[in-house]
Amino acid sequence: MANLHLFTDKEMTTTKTIVPQQVHDKMLANRLQIFRQQYIDKSQNEAAKKLEIAQSALSYLESGRTPIKHEFIAKLVKEYGLNQDWFTSGHGKPQDKNPAKATLITDLNSLNEELNVLKKHIKIMEANTNHLFKVIGQQGKQIEALEKKLSKLS
Repeated sequence: MANLHLFTDKEMTTTKTIVPQQVHDKMLANRLQIFRQQYIDKSQNEAAKKLEIAQSALSYLESGRTPIKHEFIAKLVKEYGLNQDWFTSGHGKPQDKNPAKATLITDLNSLNEELNVLKKHIKIMEANTNHLFKVIGQQGKQIEALEKKLSKLS
């Protein structure tokens, strides 16, 4: 069974739930290597390129010298269909043939979230633009006042 590193109370912020941070286990490291060879690339170097990590980092993960972070596992699940049950327990097949696929609704929800973020950015840009116009207007008035003083001195 996998050893889980749990956050201590000091490591946790506002929540009191215990969240696993990373998994470190020789069996998991071995399963990672098996999965990589079967479903990503036989070459560790090529697999590391596909996974966008250094080859040495992948080597450390597969040898058990570096803990496997949950974010990395989530990436394998999402991009390569890693069966989490197999990965954590050895039960089942390495790859989930029917991973959760995006649907029209999830795509629309994702687009809606992006749209909301863009709307917030537009509001910020509008506020900055309005502020910029005010500053330019104030500077224009200052320039006019300075020009009047200059014309009186001449």
